[in-house]
Amino acid sequence: MTTSPAESHTRGPVETVGELVDETGDPDTKRARKGDPRWLPPGGTLHCRAESGQLAFTTDERHAAKDRAVWWILVWCGKVGRAKAQAPVHPDNTLNELSGEEWLYFTKSLWTTAYPSELGHAARKAHGANKPPRLMARLIEFFTKPGELVLDPFAGVGGTLLGAAVCRSPRRALGFEIEPRWAEVYESVVGDTLAGQDGNAAVLADLGTADPGGPRGFDPTGSRMVVGDAVGLMSELEPGSVDFVATDPPYNPQLRLTMAGGRLAEQFANRRTDYAMVTTDPADLANSATYAEYLDRMEAVLGGLHRVLRDKRYATIIVRDAYQEGRYRFTGADLATRAERVGFVTKGDLVWYQAGARLRPYGYPHGFVPNIVHQHILVLRAE
Repeated sequence: MTTSPAESHTRGPVETVGELVDETGDPDTKRARKGDPRWLPPGGTLHCRAESGQLAFTTDERHAAKDRAVWWILVWCGKVGRAKAQAPVHPDNTLNELSGEEWLYFTKSLWTTAYPSELGHAARKAHGANKPPRLMARLIEFFTKPGELVLDPFAGVGGTLLGAAVCRSPRRALGFEIEPRWAEVYESVVGDTLAGQDGNAAVLADLGTADPGGPRGFDPTGSRMVVGDAVGLMSELEPGSVDFVATDPPYNPQLRLTMAGGRLAEQFANRRTDYAMVTTDPADLANSATYAEYLDRMEAVLGGLHRVLRDKRYATIIVRDAYQEGRYRFTGADLATRAERVGFVTKGDLVWYQAGARLRPYGYPHGFVPNIVHQHILVLRAE
């Protein structure tokens, strides 16, 4: 992953710990700075925070929004140090432990992330579709409460399990992975991270607005990786025994690489790739003979997930669209359709923009072929 950009534009000692703002910023810099306390001139006044709270929140939460506005003014005047006003959790919120402001921030339909290389990324990146643990923690913290069980049936190198371990209140997590070498990578990352803690509870640094809420610890004691076929392993779970599903399945049948390797890879970086995770196991969905077969097999997996998930609880499926055999495949939409067949209701599509994705000369110079630099995070609910 790319490194979080340095915040050289930040004035003075003002910190944004826990402040929930757009990660990428408003494209209109003047408008983006309006209401952002980091851009207030000395002695300036913050005008818009309380008003936005009145539009977004209930009566109780409006007071909290006003309190945060006052707190920012105090920070700018040098009246407080690192203290942070803690927004309340709504008494009717049974899904998570987030405040109204944090809840609202999560629901943006476009996500852009910039996380540093951490938690064994050098080892995990051997799996070309590894997911940032902070991204997975963000999903887990919204859709669960502490101690609840998260399932990832396509766990890979354990991004979901690591995400559960770095949640600010750790969750339990169960991962299934068909390929033993990826499970071994996960176990080695856990061991190395625990060995490197050296009594320090904070393992992941505070990234400010890129990951609001301050530093993160690491507690993998509630996480377990099991090697085997997800379909068979899910059949052993009790119905309604899982609180949340977060997974990143194979996106499509694995096709022959056409834009990587060979003579050009020696000269051009965008001709090199490590994205080749297919196994020889016929149970691997990436070994499906056709796209139609892949969708049928994924429908069976989704049916198993619906069975083990508690009623009214959520599953998030991270998937990328594909361009195969001269045609663009809306894989996210196709999987959402299959999910609805087995009892899920599609609740949303969070588009995750991968800003650091490498561009390749697909189609050049003959015709248009897209560089797909986004993924879909399908939000489904069992009903």
